[in-house]
Amino acid sequence: MKKILLILLIYNLGLSSLQAQWTLVLEGGGVFPLGNLARRLETGIGGDAGIYYRFDNRVRLGLGLGYYAFRQENSDLSGDELRSSIVPFTLRVGYCLGDENFEVLAQLETGLYLIGFRSLQFANNQSIVSNETRFGIAPKLGMRVLLSPRVDLLFSASFHYLIRDEVQEYYIRPGIGFLIHL
Repeated sequence: MKKILLILLIYNLGLSSLQAQWTLVLEGGGVFPLGNLARRLETGIGGDAGIYYRFDNRVRLGLGLGYYAFRQENSDLSGDELRSSIVPFTLRVGYCLGDENFEVLAQLETGLYLIGFRSLQFANNQSIVSNETRFGIAPKLGMRVLLSPRVDLLFSASFHYLIRDEVQEYYIRPGIGFLIHL
């Protein structure tokens, strides 16, 4: 009896119809550090994935996870290199305008950004690791173009601002990706 009530409850809450409203987003692109972050990092590359629930044709809410990698060699003759990464865990709220063939979207992301630094020193065979956690916020603009009934092409650009005491750290990330309607 409890199982039947649970199934009816799930059905009545509309969870049986959620399938068409869930969207998976896979996106990649370059990362261009600005401000104080540009002193520590060079241009990087990476991507992110997100899962969204569309409440109606306009509003969506989702979660995202990304990974952006940076690598640079020191200018001295030691051959040492610095590897860095930024891993954002974000909550995303978006608003979309358009029809089923073409859509413009505005989105706001906020969450934790894990920044990792690893210095590989080849002369003395050492690796030095340091990690930082920052709270960040990122407005994003993009456009979606229909490719098939279940897959869309996405072009976007986002500005990520990492909050760190009095230091301004931010980066721009243009991207291209796919939306897959589940």
